[in-house]
Amino acid sequence: MIIISLISDQTLPNLLFIKEFGKNADKFVFVTTRLMKQKGKTEHLVNAAAINDEMYEEIVLPDENDPKKINEMLKKHFPGNSEYVVNITCGNKIMFMVAHNYFKSSGNLVYYMPIGKNHFIELNNPENIMEVKTRLSVKEYLNAYGISFNSLSKNEIKDFLVLKQIFKEYKKNDYNPHKMADCRDYEHKQFFRGDWFEQYVYHIIKKQFALPDEYIELQLKINNLPEPHRAGYDNELDVVFTLKNELYVIEAKVSIGVEKINKKVLDNTLFKLSAINKNFGLRSNAWVVTLADLNSESENFKNDLQRRLLVLGIAGIEDRERIHKKLDLLKT
Repeated sequence: MIIISLISDQTLPNLLFIKEFGKNADKFVFVTTRLMKQKGKTEHLVNAAAINDEMYEEIVLPDENDPKKINEMLKKHFPGNSEYVVNITCGNKIMFMVAHNYFKSSGNLVYYMPIGKNHFIELNNPENIMEVKTRLSVKEYLNAYGISFNSLSKNEIKDFLVLKQIFKEYKKNDYNPHKMADCRDYEHKQFFRGDWFEQYVYHIIKKQFALPDEYIELQLKINNLPEPHRAGYDNELDVVFTLKNELYVIEAKVSIGVEKINKKVLDNTLFKLSAINKNFGLRSNAWVVTLADLNSESENFKNDLQRRLLVLGIAGIEDRERIHKKLDLLKT
């Protein structure tokens, strides 16, 4: 069995397809473009799927926008007397249409994964829907985009009961991080300023969705970003987890200003999160979780905030009220 995949910036559908259909494959063939080859997209996919070098072939199209040249390339490499299993989810629209037309003949199986869904549709038989049983860990998801990382050891995370007590103390101190940190020695000031809250959010999410350790990471520091990153922003993400093969990136801000919302702090938080999240594909969801009180702000502030979230591609920002409800909105 030969598995064929069209390559684009979105590597996740191909990784899921290979994990679902590739166990008995004799060979994997990746049809890519010059730009995608320069970006190393096939290499990222091969590494994430742990495919041996002798098991795959990469075919680079001379012009991905020329239907005639694409069709000639397919004829050259894929004779009509063979049977193929083809994933045409990725690639551009012209690649999609030409590949579908070429491989739709009897004997071939052609599949497509709709955006936001966790199944593949067999295009020659649309009623045949193949549910994806694979569930990707954080490492598998990020590796598919060529990203490596380090994260806080699970042994360093405090017990949830300890963090709940800190949360109660924080409330008694009017949600003021300075009051919490000032009475601590130098070694523990950073923890009480905000690190405890990241761990608190980590525990809530892990428990709510019953996530095994490999599906959620804390204080994830990215070692490499495929795209240029804005100067002045660090590459650390507070909480990252996968659920139903989607990535959730959480920026946990214990405070966004002490007495009132600090617009500069809020903007920096949103811009940083948006800039990093753009590297994680279409199945990534970015959220801000804070103990600040957004409800007390004006309607103009709230409307402006919603517009900024939409422009920056951030799914939402939840304040202290939602924390008490255990981040229920993340279920959607």
